[in-house]
Amino acid sequence: MATENTPQLSPVKQIESLYQRLEKARSIFAAGKVHRILGLDEHYVVESSKGDGFYQVNGICTCMDAQHRTEVHHGWCCHKLAVELFKEQEALAPASIKASEPQPERDINDLLEDMYPKAKPTDSPR
Repeated sequence: MATENTPQLSPVKQIESLYQRLEKARSIFAAGKVHRILGLDEHYVVESSKGDGFYQVNGICTCMDAQHRTEVHHGWCCHKLAVELFKEQEALAPASIKASEPQPERDINDLLEDMYPKAKPTDSPR
């Protein structure tokens, strides 16, 4: 929201500003810093680009950039853009990757059985 003291930016400056945020979002996404919050649809945690904090994104972001200067980027901070990149990539992923569920806890006996399957009994005597 522009106030009397806020200078109006040209459309070119606004586009440049958004492009810079998109480039930063691409690096955040590529670094694997976007994480879905399990059990909450459309809620994500995004690590800061500097690695010194986290931001919650659920349609809006909790970072200062998203809260201020909305006349420039209309709430599209680098974290929110990184979530959009994450969601696009997730939508393109094969169904086998999407459907992968966490496996139930397995104990050492299960793992040993996988590594050393028991011999199947035969009908013939030795």
